[in-house]
Amino acid sequence: AERADHVVEALREVGLDPAVKKFVLGPEALAFLDEVEAGGLTTALLTNDLRDFQGEEWAASIPFIQRMDAIVDGSVTGVLKPDPGAYELLIEALDRDPAEILYIDDQPFNIEGGPAHHIGNTNAMT
Repeated sequence: AERADHVVEALREVGLDPAVKKFVLGPEALAFLDEVEAGGLTTALLTNDLRDFQGEEWAASIPFIQRMDAIVDGSVTGVLKPDPGAYELLIEALDRDPAEILYIDDQPFNIEGGPAHHIGNTNAMT
């Protein structure tokens, strides 16, 4: 909760309203997820603050999140990206060889900070 308060304050400082919980996912990302699921591949979400910042009700209302086979939330595990332990928890949740995992993140420092040492395929997308 303390971390979430810090994020809320940072958003306010740059003129953003933290009460607006808007989740925008582009059509390309949804099409990619459709292809991944059609191919029978496993999906997961590795996030730092889903429960603490957004809340469980909000997460349950987002179809994209509900489509994930596994969710690894740092606000539940206590291990945040880019700590290498967060990626280890993701690997464990997926029950896959790290070389079989494609990790995509919208923050390049999360790519550089940990998964390159643990996961075989990484990509930063914005």
